[in-house]
Amino acid sequence: MRGLCLGRLRRVDEAAVDYQAALPHNPDNLSAHKSLANFAFDREDNTTTINHYLEVLRLDPLDVSSWYRLASIYSDQEDFAAAVEAYSKAIEIDATKAPLFFLRAIALEELNDCSRALADYDSGLRLNPNDTAALESRAELVPRLG
Repeated sequence: MRGLCLGRLRRVDEAAVDYQAALPHNPDNLSAHKSLANFAFDREDNTTTINHYLEVLRLDPLDVSSWYRLASIYSDQEDFAAAVEAYSKAIEIDATKAPLFFLRAIALEELNDCSRALADYDSGLRLNPNDTAALESRAELVPRLG
């Protein structure tokens, strides 16, 4: 509980110490793992972030925001296959968020899977037809389909 209060006060380093100290006593502490993952994400500590998000998802596999953040880290690391997998999990849970489709489309483009990328742009644009960046990306992709 102290870690939560410290985190809300933006005393992140102290909160992280408290959460880390709590894990040996309760390794399935979802709140601790999620907070530590978020703190590490903000510090761009990818290894720690991935490890804690994987624990969060082991404990709560329906946590869309954790799938999203995990996917974004994989994309940043240019592990596009893992990013596609994580975005796909997020979309399975909540297929109403257009950005998930657009971001998966970008990762699919990096894997040269242009037909699936196009399908994702189309799915996302059905949800948000006025997304200028997605419309432009889709238009640039079409000629690559041959």
